[in-house]
Amino acid sequence: MKKLYTLIVLLLCVVGMNAQTYTSGDMLSPVANEFTMNQIDYVDLSSQTGANQTWDFSNETNWSDLAFSVMNPADVDGADNFPQANYSLNADDLINNFLSVTSSGASVLGLYGNAGGIEIIQTFSDPQTLYGFPLTFGASGSDDYEGSMSSAGFVQGMEGTVTWEVVGSGTVITPMGSFSNALMIHTFDDGIISSEAGGMTFEGTSTVDSYEILVSGYPIPLVHMDVTTTEFFGEVDSETTAYIMADAGVSVSELGKASFDVYPNPANDVVYIANAETVSAQIDILDMTGKVVFTQSTNGNQTITVDTSNLNAGLYFVAMRTGESISTQKLIIE
Repeated sequence: MKKLYTLIVLLLCVVGMNAQTYTSGDMLSPVANEFTMNQIDYVDLSSQTGANQTWDFSNETNWSDLAFSVMNPADVDGADNFPQANYSLNADDLINNFLSVTSSGASVLGLYGNAGGIEIIQTFSDPQTLYGFPLTFGASGSDDYEGSMSSAGFVQGMEGTVTWEVVGSGTVITPMGSFSNALMIHTFDDGIISSEAGGMTFEGTSTVDSYEILVSGYPIPLVHMDVTTTEFFGEVDSETTAYIMADAGVSVSELGKASFDVYPNPANDVVYIANAETVSAQIDILDMTGKVVFTQSTNGNQTITVDTSNLNAGLYFVAMRTGESISTQKLIIE
């Protein structure tokens, strides 16, 4: 039930200079502020907890990025569905995330997106509270949530419980510089996913185990690491997500981009992926939750054919890795 839209709604507050305390007022970043999410390799932070930590990501390199903008909810598409929202984050001009921020906490109200004429709508009948305020080292809490996501006639229900605890404080070092007065939160999302097809309801489970480092001035965590595990029909799938945030226009590291073409795009029953590199590569196609729905290795200057007839209509991402270089392209299935 996660990846991309969960990656989009993970919020950050501003750190108090001495007390390392977050409040609702600290969290709100000015409208029109822009940021870049630099995706990096996953790092297990579970053993780096406690006070006076130094989290060092100075040698991390970027293999993909996503642009974020802070928006006025009333000024973005889909706002009519979320009249209680007072904060919005736009991801790559594709997804608008709607939030409610009060003195007691920050809650996800849902999201709206439109990719190639295909609408994506997520709503919560019981909103998902991300954090309670104030946030200080040792603070903890939990919240139940229930909602659904729909796209191109496909509806997925979700419900579960999120628990969180501030497990670390200290300094975080990134390629963009060092940040003191940082807090690290451990969040565990234990959920149930349900889908309807042919008059029948199918259920699965989803857990998201994440560590997030919060610093001053960023509307979502500066550093995020998570492991998402889903189970459907006895089949277990596990994926990791990792990123470092930066101010707009700042890249964690510039790597050579792999060269490939994806066509037709939008696609229906088949899509072709042409590797224009002279070296071998790995091709992955990921859905909106971050699940890999297709993977194949290719030789240099090779075109592969992908049967997409069994994929639901919506937005996907094609990732191509050549050695340590990874580039991505968006793919729309109609």
